[in-house]
Parts: sequence; structure tokens; C-alpha cells
Amino acid sequence: MFNIFEPINIFESLRKSDDNSKDAQKIMGYLSKINEPNFYIKEVGISSKLIKDWIKATIVDEVIEKDNEGWRKFSLAEAIWLKFVEELRYFGVGLPELAQYKKRLFEIDINFFKAQKEAFQKNKGKNDLFLKLSKYYEGIFANGDEEALRQLKLFQPTSFAVTLLLVMAQKMDIAFVFNQQMCGFIELSGTFRKEFPDEQETVNELQKHLSNHSFTIINFKSLLTRFFDNEKVAPSEAFYLGIMSEKERDLLERVKSDNYSKITVTLASGQIILTRATKKNNDKLMKQLARLMKKGDFLQVEFVTRDGSIVKYDETEIIK
Repeated sequence: MFNIFEPINIFESLRKSDDNSKDAQKIMGYLSKINEPNFYIKEVGISSKLIKDWIKATIVDEVIEKDNEGWRKFSLAEAIWLKFVEELRYFGVGLPELAQYKKRLFEIDINFFKAQKEAFQKNKGKNDLFLKLSKYYEGIFANGDEEALRQLKLFQPTSFAVTLLLVMAQKMDIAFVFNQQMCGFIELSGTFRKEFPDEQETVNELQKHLSNHSFTIINFKSLLTRFFDNEKVAPSEAFYLGIMSEKERDLLERVKSDNYSKITVTLASGQIILTRATKKNNDKLMKQLARLMKKGDFLQVEFVTRDGSIVKYDETEIIK
């Protein structure tokens, strides 16, 4: 499988995104939040019958976590995976192929993480982050491979979860490309290749292949946008705070502590640089605001509220 995400590049790229990603522990915490059960099936929008069929086909895990009333809950990674599968099925991908994708995108290969440890140890003099990661991985493997695997499974650093992390935290335009001969990830904007020129050769090989074959592409940002645009998606406040960048979190904490009737948020390069707010009594705004902020990229967005509910929502200069 073609994959642009080399071990060092993942963390180096995240390091440049914002203060939320400067520390290895914070990166792992973010992954834990992405893999934490938060969504009911009605929020995901997939029928229970289809879920059962996909479990039989090994496309969805049978190991489940339920609430006190016996209802299954899905993590963000699982929820987006279900929408991802739905899209692949629309394009005619068969169940056996999907099972192979599932195994590859959600496996935790201990040998891969051993290679990561060696890479970080080799490059630990490059910057403080690599030094921290080198020590972090040394700690994980201190008591052998079996214990290391147990610790890694706590925060599930799978290819699929890391992809979501890069799209949400780094605002990367990542897509899954596939046809009968190959499949894998590609970063569409070229940001990744600018930061890591060595990846250009791999991308050139992919482009050469795609120039001679038909292919299908699924954009992760599009999946996330549609998911968070669904008003039925209503996880806890803690979930949103867990996947927000530092600046987004600061804004939401401000909304939580004060009451507003009008909020204007302006972004540049994915970072909040300007907020304007008019106070008024409304105390149900936070989750609505958080969901809409996470549904996609924009330069400016304006919310007008009445009695605690958003009654107007305008985006200016949307980046598609």
C-alpha cells in the first residue's frame, strides 16, 4: 500500500501545527480522544442491520462498548470509518477488499513501532520533540514487546486515526486513492511535500501510475465536514474540548464563561486570529458552536443566536 506517512514525518508535521501538538504526550492524548466511544448509531447515520452485516464481513469490529442501557457507542475514528466504508461501497468496492483495507488501516504492528523507536533514537539530536519521543518510546518498550503492544493499544495510533489527527489538527487535505492495482493516502495541497521534499519521489511514482489508470479518490475533510454538519451529532462538551486546537479551545472556553448573541470567528492558515462577540443571555451555545467549527475550513464564520440557539450561520470565503 502506498502511504506518505513516515514515522518521523507524522510527528514533525504535527509539531508545526499549534501548541496542542508540541508534546508527545499531548499527541497520544489526542489520539485517545479520537478513539474514545462518544457516538450512538443514530448520530453516525448507519442502520443497525448494515452494521451487523459489516461485522460478519470483518469490516466493523465486534468488540463493542455499550452505555448503561446497553446501547453501542462508536469512537470518532469508528464513525468516520463507517462513513468511509459507505462511500467505498457506493463506488463498488467489495466486502473482501474492504476487510483488507480495515486490517491494514487499523492494525497496530509492533514491528512498525519498533522501527519508529529506532528512527527517533537515530534522530533525537534533531530537536527537542524527537528527543522526547525517543525517551517516550524507550519507556514503552522497556518491559518487552508484549507490554509495549498493550500500551500502544490504549491510544490506538492506527493509520486511520493518525490521518484524522492530521486533517483536524494540521488542516491537511488528505485523501484515500484507490483502483484495482493500488490504494493509499495522498496529501492534496502539497504542504506535506514542501516540508518533506523526500516524499516528492513517492508522490511522483503515484502520479505516474494514476496518469495511466482510472482511480477513485475519497477526501477525508469532506467526510469530517459532512459528519459534523449533521445536527444529530451531539457528543459531550468534553469530546469537543478534547479534539480542539489550543486557540479553538480558548474560544470555546470564552463562550462557555460568557453569553453572546453574535460571534464572528476569522481564521488564517487554520488558526483563529480574530473573534468578535456581542453579549446576550444564551447558555446552550457551546456544543452547537463546536460542531460547526469542526465541520470544515473557512476564513470567517458568523453565528447569531437567540434564546440559546443558533438562528443564523454564515460562512465567508469557504475553502473547498
